[in-house]
Amino acid sequence: MVLHQAQKRRLRKLLNNMGGFSYILIFAVLIVGAVVWGLKRKKTVSVSDFWQEREKEYSEKRILSSFSRYLGGHARFENTTEGLLFLMSKSLWFENFEKGANIFGFAFPFEKVIFRIPLSRIGQTKTIPEKELISQGILHPNMNVRRVNRRPEYLSVSYIDEWGREK
Repeated sequence: MVLHQAQKRRLRKLLNNMGGFSYILIFAVLIVGAVVWGLKRKKTVSVSDFWQEREKEYSEKRILSSFSRYLGGHARFENTTEGLLFLMSKSLWFENFEKGANIFGFAFPFEKVIFRIPLSRIGQTKTIPEKELISQGILHPNMNVRRVNRRPEYLSVSYIDEWGREK
């Protein structure tokens, strides 16, 4: 099929205009998706209610808590994950939380990690510099792209597990 020059120009102009329209259409679909996703999100719990629930559930008082990254060492949990490290009156706890689906609706596989180390079983704690963890191959140099603190603290906890082995 042979098109004349005028027909080719009209077709090219139509395709160029469709390009702009398609960007607007994609943007509108993303906005609608984000609004629907926002409406489906679970209700949030206040921080004070969260800690009241934990204190009641564990029968312990919270002393301090912090965001943390679990790197490994516990017998039941292999993967690195982020969550809360909190010191209670009788034990040290770590718990992670599911992040949920992202704006595009994709949810990554999630393994719940929660463990408790009684304070009576903790032998030694020490802070480890980030450079040392990188040199030992425990931490990848590019792992901390999304960091809150420029020089994070890494805590090593030695304890006796439930089978009597030192960890």
